[in-house]
Amino acid sequence: MRRVLVLRFSGDVTVKSPSVASKWQRIILQHVKWRIGDGGDAKLFYARILIYPVEAINVVTLLSAVRTLFGLSSISPSFEVRTDIDEIVDAIHKLTRGSGNLSLVPYKIVGIQENPKEFFNKILNALEDTGLQVNKTSERKFFIETRGEKTFIFNEVIDCMGGLPYGVGDKLVSLMSGGPDSTLSTWLMMRRGSPIVGVYIPLGGLQAKKRALAAAVHLFSNWTPRREGKLYVIEIDDILDEIALYAREKTSHVIFKRCILRIAGIISVIEQAKGIITGELAGEHASQTIWNLHVISEAVKSFPIYRPVIGFDKMEVINRIKEIDEKLFEIVNRSVEECTRIRPEIPATRVQLSEIKRIEKEIDCSWKRLMKKVTSDGHILYIEDFKITREEKVKVSSETRKMILKTLASKD
Repeated sequence: MRRVLVLRFSGDVTVKSPSVASKWQRIILQHVKWRIGDGGDAKLFYARILIYPVEAINVVTLLSAVRTLFGLSSISPSFEVRTDIDEIVDAIHKLTRGSGNLSLVPYKIVGIQENPKEFFNKILNALEDTGLQVNKTSERKFFIETRGEKTFIFNEVIDCMGGLPYGVGDKLVSLMSGGPDSTLSTWLMMRRGSPIVGVYIPLGGLQAKKRALAAAVHLFSNWTPRREGKLYVIEIDDILDEIALYAREKTSHVIFKRCILRIAGIISVIEQAKGIITGELAGEHASQTIWNLHVISEAVKSFPIYRPVIGFDKMEVINRIKEIDEKLFEIVNRSVEECTRIRPEIPATRVQLSEIKRIEKEIDCSWKRLMKKVTSDGHILYIEDFKITREEKVKVSSETRKMILKTLASKD
């Protein structure tokens, strides 16, 4: 009898064609190996990943290491025996110490010559012959999973987050404020396989910035295979002051969002990303009416904008994050001071695009100016294993800069 963790793939993986499913399973196996390091030996076996822990490693430690990998549906800490009736019965006796009654459930029986139902009935009969009571209503439940020559015995099925393996999708840039909406939006697209580059535009004070950085550090460290990520931090205080001055009382919220989308577009070109993620909820604020979102999106016609939580309400967002990751919930749910510079007292819910463009010319929200902000005032924070390990200025060659501006100007 041998200790083993049995990892099962999500439906998103198993329903693919055999060639794609096989490729993705190998990718997830690599992710598992990154996470467990020298703590165990991981291998593919009959559409499962098996992790055999080294003697000094607790199974709970390995479980914690792999549970936040996307592409897995569930994990069971198990005991492995050969697919032999006597060995299975002997293992169950050892696990139950040969006393009491139990409920035995056939989780999955495949890869054997016998009829699965007849094979399982043989196990039940053999257990009863040894005096161990098998009762379907017993709360003492054990599962049997037989796959070819190996059988696994376990008493719990621990749910994982499913989804696609991180990295199999196209890269996306995400506007990350550190609040619940943008954080959940980022997580949802990570779960669909897209590697993420974060962008943070500071608006509030020190506490708001601390929350944003803490949320990014935890999100990337807890939910990417190598516990790493990249966050662009772009300061635009002078532009915020100008927006507050020229946009006055009705349109500053929309002009600000158009500006930060353009910044995200510039970083998308630098990072060769295929779109932009935002955390807008339809109708939550004046800037998020469907009409205003259409005007905001017009600022970056070159890039698709993904709004994964647009149909949620605020409590659904908060509850979903709490369900996903308690620590992340604690971070994003912190109260921080709000920026009032660009929040009009009587915001327009149906702004006019012509008026927005007129004000933008006065402020100079051009691609050229914003490109200069990214390269002169922008920094990249590199995140590894729950900490920021280094920081560097955004570096873009003059040739690349010209190419970016030419590309964006021609498309928009």
